[in-house]
Amino acid sequence: MERSERDELNSFASTIFLMMGRTAAGKTSLAKYVSRIHELTYISESAVKMSLVTEYSNKNSLDEHLRDRGYRKAIGLICEERLPLVIDASFHKAFRRKWLYRRAKALKSHVVILYVLCSNTKMTFERIAQRQSMTYRAETLGNTEDIYHHVHSGFEELSNDEIPADVPAAYIKVDTAANKILYHCCTCQFSAQVHERLLTAINAYLSLRSAD
Repeated sequence: MERSERDELNSFASTIFLMMGRTAAGKTSLAKYVSRIHELTYISESAVKMSLVTEYSNKNSLDEHLRDRGYRKAIGLICEERLPLVIDASFHKAFRRKWLYRRAKALKSHVVILYVLCSNTKMTFERIAQRQSMTYRAETLGNTEDIYHHVHSGFEELSNDEIPADVPAAYIKVDTAANKILYHCCTCQFSAQVHERLLTAINAYLSLRSAD
């Protein structure tokens, strides 16, 4: 591995990537891409949640109590030995995101929030329909219109003062319908160089999507 590659990996050494977005927005595809190119541990909240139920069905995804248990267990898996990592989930409730911020603060970690959305509702429902015929996976089992509406109706956008001032963080908002970054920012404690590397990586991913 060349020095520049080692430096890039080290720059993410204490970082937690938080995926955020509605059903079928494209969170998992981006999460897996980022985890692969930056060698991150990948944690699927859906897989963790499914492990808590003997016979899991789509209806279980509508159970907010079960969702709370899944998030708590997934966040509980975050430890220094697993960093850097990405946690793949909708994180559509602010209080669950705050659970992760507290964990990051305890570990003195940086947080990258990747908010993935699909601005084309028709495209979203086409993705949902397509995924119903896909090979069974924890990340796609919960892709139904009922679950989309459930998440959408209770979705809480990121507020200006949500991220604790003492947690270094970056925020990147991506539209997978237009294949572009809509917005990005980072706190003064977060490395501007790392932020630029992230933007470069995500733009490369979006270019690949556009070429398909």
